[in-house]
Amino acid sequence: MPDVSVIEALLAGAQPGTAVATRRGAAVTRGELLASVRARARSMDGAREWVLAEGDAVDFAALLLAVGVLGHTLHVPPNHRPATVVRLLEAHPGARMAAVSGASDGGGGAPLRLDARATVVFHTSGTTGEPTAHARPLAALIEEARALELAFGAVAGARAVSGTVPHAFIYGALFRVVWPLVSGRRFDADPLTELGAAAGTEGRLLVSSPSFLGRLEADLPSAPAESLLVFSSGSALPPDVARSLGGRGWMLREVYGSTESGGVAWRDGEEAAWTPLPGVSVVVDNEGLEVRSPHAPGGRARLSDRAEMLPDGRFRLLGRSDRIAKVEGRRVSLGALEAVILSHPDVAEAAVFPGDDGGRLAVLVVPRRDAAGVDLDGLVADLRARLAAENDLTVVPRRWRFAPEMPVDARGKRSLAILRAAAGLDAADPWSAFPRLIALGRDADAVRIRLEAPRDHPFFAGHFPGHPILPGVGLVHWASMLAPLAGLRGPFAEVLNLKFQEPTFPGHVVDLELRPAAGGLTFAFSAAGRPRASGSLLR
Repeated sequence: MPDVSVIEALLAGAQPGTAVATRRGAAVTRGELLASVRARARSMDGAREWVLAEGDAVDFAALLLAVGVLGHTLHVPPNHRPATVVRLLEAHPGARMAAVSGASDGGGGAPLRLDARATVVFHTSGTTGEPTAHARPLAALIEEARALELAFGAVAGARAVSGTVPHAFIYGALFRVVWPLVSGRRFDADPLTELGAAAGTEGRLLVSSPSFLGRLEADLPSAPAESLLVFSSGSALPPDVARSLGGRGWMLREVYGSTESGGVAWRDGEEAAWTPLPGVSVVVDNEGLEVRSPHAPGGRARLSDRAEMLPDGRFRLLGRSDRIAKVEGRRVSLGALEAVILSHPDVAEAAVFPGDDGGRLAVLVVPRRDAAGVDLDGLVADLRARLAAENDLTVVPRRWRFAPEMPVDARGKRSLAILRAAAGLDAADPWSAFPRLIALGRDADAVRIRLEAPRDHPFFAGHFPGHPILPGVGLVHWASMLAPLAGLRGPFAEVLNLKFQEPTFPGHVVDLELRPAAGGLTFAFSAAGRPRASGSLLR
């Protein structure tokens, strides 16, 4: 490891008054950041392990550098829900919460040198939703950021960095914070959360995810972005989204990697093959893909992706090798089932996952946005027939749910916990569960959805024992969840003109009309021509 000071390693020799970041429209200078680093380092005594409290990317950068000076360990939780933080502190009894603000040390001092023991631990949610710890030396993150500059510095130029991915995840931390510090690019303290804000990022470098870019492509078709450079990671960018954005002049770079391996390879928005990043090589065998990289712990990492090597040293990904489920003793590839479902012209996205402890499978399907009218029950029958033609009937999924878009976490990833909640299989998370959609129709003015209130929907639990009734707020919430089908997304801040005319019981089939209106949308539930509930949702 090179013996370098933190100033030299992470601030690219900038002058004290040079802006290294932007926070709420105001510049944060190199001198201000270093003063904050010194103050935090001075206050971090009495413990060697720290848990990152909530804060923006500038707070994170200051704590990261302070840990680097002291040679301490910084735990970065995947979210700041109280239960997550409590579990993390219980797992590390000697750790303390790290302050994200405080008085800055305006004085100078000796060069802030990087201590080789400094470690950052990212706690990912994993496929099951249980946090998994991945420790990375801070020096390794710095070297990986330098590799990113070697790979992308020329195309990135002097662009400032904006992003939608939180710094709590290694992709966001590297691309939104460490790489800008290493390369001397200014970065935004707060992540973008509103689609409208992305329209103002032309001329910048946008660090994003497939889920956000898919929504951006649909909701901002005329967004000016002739000089926008976009990085996407977390999962594959859907080809239609890549083509649409690329056709507008966006420069797209997809990055493939993991918290375990670091960055592995990249491709432009419309290519199928991946090019290994500088210093990285891959080996393909029957077990999947082995990464040989200076950024991976021990220099190697095994990824559960099947791949095909090409003569020019690039490779194609062929799906996950670990997505094998056993259903009543039969092994089945979840990816193969998804491929059949995705081949249907009315399907945009699909996820197949274990639906219960007995091994039966469930499916979450996103219909195509441009479908003018779809009999979703008929679509399920068609998809089941297609699956049965190629598989034993035992492995054909029994539970089907439709959603306006695929639910993902803050990194743009689908976890088993998120999928199960959306399918109504987690009674502890009723707000994530979709109703059963039966039919979808649309015209120029409105979207009409026929849906069923499933008898096992979590909303019915405890409301009321022996006489279940769907809570009225459940209908309002369903209207909000399904609003993307009408081209609108929450969060909605206000409900107006709310009326409840008749109750909804388990198994009831109702019709929902969503109609865009000034500042939001109107919704109306009815059954057999009789109104059930109506109102307006305003953003």
